[in-house]
Amino acid sequence: DLDMLPAGSPDLPVIGVDDETLEPAGIMAQGSLLLAGPPGAGRTVALVSLAYALRRSNPDTELVYIGSRRSAVASLPVWNRSVVGADDLADVVEDLIEHSTGNPGKVAIFIEGLTEFTDSIAESGVSQLVTASLKADQWVVGESETSTWSSAWSLSQPFKSGRRGLLLNPGDIEGDSLLNTSLGRISPEFIPGRGYIVGRGKARKLQVALPPENRD
Repeated sequence: DLDMLPAGSPDLPVIGVDDETLEPAGIMAQGSLLLAGPPGAGRTVALVSLAYALRRSNPDTELVYIGSRRSAVASLPVWNRSVVGADDLADVVEDLIEHSTGNPGKVAIFIEGLTEFTDSIAESGVSQLVTASLKADQWVVGESETSTWSSAWSLSQPFKSGRRGLLLNPGDIEGDSLLNTSLGRISPEFIPGRGYIVGRGKARKLQVALPPENRD
């Protein structure tokens, strides 16, 4: 459970346990983070864990949830603001861009189903929000199923070029194809929440901790 681990520091929240050392594993909460995995890998739970981890380590950060479709995640108390669906997002995205730009380093944006905004009324707005938020030193987490990243070029590009990610139960080549980083030998075991933190050309294996909502 996440609340059994130390919180970490404001810019390095603890999100799970390192597979090799069994020490708490932190992740850099700034810039882009590509969150990917196959169906059943625990992507949604990991997204929520990332949010709760940041809330613990840096309580003053404003957490914004953006979802491509209806999800129980949108109503969780961890968020300061939630926007669901392309139509609603298109209506408010200019306000979000202005707010993010005007509060550098104080907002974190979590996008569930990022690639599903492709060819929607909100695609260009999402792209602009991501770009503006990265320039404002925010943490921008983009979640989507592994197989969808390659077909959503304009939305995936800032995340792939950032070369930082959380890859859950990846295949042998997914570190290279998504983040240009080799993961080495991959265990064939499929365990929800098991994956790799990728950054600075290196990969660390970990188990993502469960957030409060998943303890039961």
